[in-house]
Amino acid sequence: QTQVCNIAAVGKGLARLTELQHLQLYLHSTPVKEVQQLGKGVAKLTKLHIFDVSISNTPVENISALATGIKHLAQLQHFALYLSGTKVSDVSQLGKAVAKLCTMKS
Repeated sequence: QTQVCNIAAVGKGLARLTELQHLQLYLHSTPVKEVQQLGKGVAKLTKLHIFDVSISNTPVENISALATGIKHLAQLQHFALYLSGTKVSDVSQLGKAVAKLCTMKS
């Protein structure tokens, strides 16, 4: 396991991995407080097929930027987001992003 101390750097690094097709991020029980830069990085991964992310047991409260990022992933076939133990209370943006992906595939 790697200690994540700068999630913004992770997001910026991910943005450079444009050929990435499978991404699993397990940030559970880390001090990560926001995922805004992570969402921006994920938006650049347009060839991503599988995306699993766990932010369980973190202080994250808002996932709208992450949701905004996934709506650009037209090739996404599997998406899992683990939120247990967070303070996330509004997942409406995530619902909109998933709906957009579904319309792109039909």
